[in-house]
Amino acid sequence: PDYPLFLPFLNTWVYAVSQSPIMEITIATSVLFTVLNGALLFIALKKFTHPYVAALACFLLLTNRYYLFILGFYLFLNLVVCITTFQEKNSAAALLSGIFIGLLMFIKNEGIILAALLIAISILYWFLEKKNNKTIFTKMVSKMLLGFSLTMPATLILKIFLAPPNRD
Repeated sequence: PDYPLFLPFLNTWVYAVSQSPIMEITIATSVLFTVLNGALLFIALKKFTHPYVAALACFLLLTNRYYLFILGFYLFLNLVVCITTFQEKNSAAALLSGIFIGLLMFIKNEGIILAALLIAISILYWFLEKKNNKTIFTKMVSKMLLGFSLTMPATLILKIFLAPPNRD
C-alpha cells in the first residue's frame, strides 16, 4: 500500500527498545494515538464549549472504526496550534505549528496536501487580518516557515530515497 514509513518506524523503534512482541506494540500504538486524539479533542473543545459537548464529541470520535488516527491526530494538533497562534500571536506557537505541519507531511501522502493547505490558509489569514501589523505578520510567517523547513527534509529524504515506488 501507498503508506509512508512513520508508523512502521515508530513500531520498530518501540520494538527495539522494549523487545516485546510486535503485535502488542502495534495495539499499544493504536490505543495511544486514539486516546491522544480523544484527549486533544476534549481539551480543545473544552476551551471553546461546554465540557459535556466536548465529552460527547470525544466519545463519538473514539467509537469511529474508520478513523485514520495518526493523520487525524497531527491534523487536529495542527489546527489547535494554528488557532492558538492566531489568537495569541505567539511566535513560539507559530514555530511549533510549522514543525507540526512538516510532521504531517511525513505521516501519509495526504498529509502533503493537507500541509500545503494549512500553510496557504494560515498565510492568507494573517495577510487578510485587518488588525494585523506588518511586523507581527512577518514574524509569524517566518517562524512558521522556519518550523516547516526544519521537518521538511525528513519527508524529502523519505519520498526520494526510502519510499517504495508506487502509482502516485
